[in-house]
Amino acid sequence: MSIKEKGYNIYAIGQNGLGKRTMILRYLSRHQYEVDSLYDWCYVANFEDIRTPKVLKLPAGMGSKLKQDIEKLMVKLVKAIPLAFDNEMYYSRAEKLKGQLTQKQQTELEEISKDAKEKGISLTLTTQGDYQFIAMNGEEQHTEETFESLPKAEQERFGKNIDELEIQLRTMVRQLTEWEEATVKKFKS
Repeated sequence: MSIKEKGYNIYAIGQNGLGKRTMILRYLSRHQYEVDSLYDWCYVANFEDIRTPKVLKLPAGMGSKLKQDIEKLMVKLVKAIPLAFDNEMYYSRAEKLKGQLTQKQQTELEEISKDAKEKGISLTLTTQGDYQFIAMNGEEQHTEETFESLPKAEQERFGKNIDELEIQLRTMVRQLTEWEEATVKKFKS
C-alpha cells in the first residue's frame, strides 16, 4: 500500500487462526508500488450538476498544492469582489435597471387598477404587502354587511370579476418575475 502517512489501517475479518495477518503481509510484499504510478484524486464542485462532483487525477503531491492555491484564491476573491461592485458605473447601471423594472411594474398595476375600477372594484395593498381586490359601494369599500345585503346576482358578478382580475394580477406577477430575470441577465452582462 502506498500511503506513507500514519493512522491508516487495513481491516480483515474472519475467524481466528485463518492467517489473515500473514495473507495481508504476503499481498503487500508482492504488490510493491511505483512512485510514478501514484496519484492524488481530488473532488471539485461541478456547477452543472452539484450532486456529482468532478474528479481530478493529479500527480502525487499536487492535490495539497491545489488546495493551498484554491485557499489563496478564495482569500483574494473575498477582498476583490466587493471592490468590483463598489464603483459608480456599477451603481448607476443597477439603478437604471431597477428603475426600468419599477416603471414596468407601476404601469402594469395601474392598468389592472383601472380595469378593476371600471368594474366597481378596488385594488388595495394589505398591511402584509399583498394585493387584494375589494368590491366598491360607490366611492366606499363594501363591508361584509353591505356586500351581504346585495342581490345574489350582484354578489356573483363581483365574485366573477374579482376572479378574472386575480388571474390578470397573477399573470402580471409571473411576467414581472420574467422581467426581473431578464434584468438580472442584463445586469450580469
